[in-house]
Amino acid sequence: MPSPDTLPNYFLIPIVSFGAAVLSTPFIIKVAHKYSIVDKPSDPLLKIHKHPTPALGGLAILFSLCVSWVLILFFQEDLRQEVLGVFLASCIVFLFGLYDDIKELKPALRIVGQLIAAMIVIFICKITVNLIPVWYVSIPLTVIYLMLAMNSINLLDGIDGIATGTTLVASLGFTLIFFFLGNLLGVLISLTLLGATIGFLIYNFNPARIFLGDNGSTVLGLLLGVLAVSLSSEPFSLKHFVISILILAIPFLDTSSAVIRRLLRHRSIFYGDRDHLYDWLMKKGFSQRQTSLFAFFFGLLFAALGILLISD
Repeated sequence: MPSPDTLPNYFLIPIVSFGAAVLSTPFIIKVAHKYSIVDKPSDPLLKIHKHPTPALGGLAILFSLCVSWVLILFFQEDLRQEVLGVFLASCIVFLFGLYDDIKELKPALRIVGQLIAAMIVIFICKITVNLIPVWYVSIPLTVIYLMLAMNSINLLDGIDGIATGTTLVASLGFTLIFFFLGNLLGVLISLTLLGATIGFLIYNFNPARIFLGDNGSTVLGLLLGVLAVSLSSEPFSLKHFVISILILAIPFLDTSSAVIRRLLRHRSIFYGDRDHLYDWLMKKGFSQRQTSLFAFFFGLLFAALGILLISD
């Protein structure tokens, strides 16, 4: 486990990222309005919000993370390459996501951006899924894992706060697990993510004053993917691999059901619909707030199960 002498430094990290998110988000809301980076309720079948809403949440998240990562580099220089690699990969998916929010990217180009980010994580951060520790298995599996995480959070981001809050819950679970394992990189990334999502959720929870947008949901997904891959880096450890899936069970279940549903309907898996798990709950009479809280609760249960397994 991390040294007790350094624990105060670690707990500064979520405080700093929380503060950065709380202070920067109102300014970013104004910037989004000024430059018309807003999500307009143009399609009543896919959009459930009533008014144009800023969709520049990724900038608030990325800024908050960067402030904390600078702090990390001051007292943890040995992780400089990994932190800079995560920063670079996050910037890549943010820029591709921002372009998608403004101009709408073709799915193929979106995948290219995510592949570039995945390659940065693999070859600069040197993090891979090592369930079977041979490169021709670990590298493709890592790419799949990272892309699944990015797209899962993006698909989950369909009602106010659910993607941000689910990421918050997952990052809390990862924080506790990485502390138990003594994985310093995992601890630091999950703590930065924890603080940033708590701060941003203040503005993103229903009624949302700002949306994540693709630029934010893919950044959150990338970082959760990095954490999941870091947890699965132990060679031949099926337990660690399963725990990483448990922590991300809510977005993975939603994405799996969406892909199966669209294939059965003979539609492209990139085709949007309002038949996600959270849509089903709302059709049953749950409000947006209740649906999000429902997802957070079950996310906590899956995270608790993962923590029990890691301590077994």
